[in-house]
Amino acid sequence: EERDQFGVRTTYAYDADQGTTRRWLTAFDRIYKVLRDQPADSAVQPHDGTTFWVGTRNMGVVRCQLQGDSLVLLRQYALPRSGRGTHYSVYDLHQDPSGLYVATSNGLFLLSPNDTMQALHASWEIQSGEGAFRPLVVSDIRPLHNGNLVCASASGVLSIDTRRRQSHLLLRGNCTSLSLSGDTILALCGDSIKALLPDDPVMTGQISAV
Repeated sequence: EERDQFGVRTTYAYDADQGTTRRWLTAFDRIYKVLRDQPADSAVQPHDGTTFWVGTRNMGVVRCQLQGDSLVLLRQYALPRSGRGTHYSVYDLHQDPSGLYVATSNGLFLLSPNDTMQALHASWEIQSGEGAFRPLVVSDIRPLHNGNLVCASASGVLSIDTRRRQSHLLLRGNCTSLSLSGDTILALCGDSIKALLPDDPVMTGQISAV
């Protein structure tokens, strides 16, 4: 929720748990995703339920702590080796023992438990002598039964091997939305919905009417 008061925009995040809804104040212009932090090793990293990951517009992925009724910024994460710094948007987040998967306006990245970020699917370019990741929208990260992930991207449907920390294309083309129906991946590409399985070769998939 966003509200303007005296020219200042205030954005709220909501938590719905067991029929109770709580509103939290944030310092962000717009929020696309809020995810409660779940450390891979809770014995090493005690978790009290107050730490959250937030996907923002133009402020990157942010780690926050709930203090009272506010999500307080603890740290912003810059894109690796890039002049963009924290000036990118985050559309989806997914966490598993290998780290935090971050779907951004400039590709797919993995933030490991030791706070290092690596590119899994991105395009690098040099502009005015400075390196940067090109715009490449990634969204809709979905977990598969085998522990791997799929997501939508401007390149197509991405499959992510979480053990090897590698990605490859299942389907080429601008995919703007993705969902799962059992083991079948349903991808919105242009004005068509394409259905495919995780082990399909590139460029395959059945087209159903929209």
